[in-house]
Amino acid sequence: MKGELSIRSAQPEDVGQLLVFMRALAEFEGYITDFKVSESELRRRCFVNQDFHVLVAEMGDELIGMLVYYTQPFTYDLAPWFVIKELFVHETARGLGAGRRLMKEAALRCVEEGGSRLRWEVLVDNPAARSFYSSLGAQADTQWQTWHLSRSRLVNFAHAGD
Repeated sequence: MKGELSIRSAQPEDVGQLLVFMRALAEFEGYITDFKVSESELRRRCFVNQDFHVLVAEMGDELIGMLVYYTQPFTYDLAPWFVIKELFVHETARGLGAGRRLMKEAALRCVEEGGSRLRWEVLVDNPAARSFYSSLGAQADTQWQTWHLSRSRLVNFAHAGD
């Protein structure tokens, strides 16, 4: 990899490489069999609907990482939270500062847009990620647990009688 590391907003022409990164992350996190993202759907949801935003790390002409985030409004302080959904740096580019720069850019955008918090989830069995986030000054939230209803339980609950 040659060139200077830069961070920018993703563009529609980046969709193919973003999809490669998303698949790699799905493989690593163990949900590749459920992965359903296509180039057309990614393009529509990111660049047309703007359901989420994507930052990319670039070295020269090569994309080496991405950070996907969305904003979540809050009622108690009327300030949005930025929620990071995915952070991925290609394994050959790890250690070059791309993850840190992506996180810094997300933090900057959060501050500039009046956000009060940057938030994300980390797999319990990913000590490298926990160490990385700790090095940024982040800390685990010990007051809240993440809960969910899986698709089958969601359907059962939605259709169950009261």
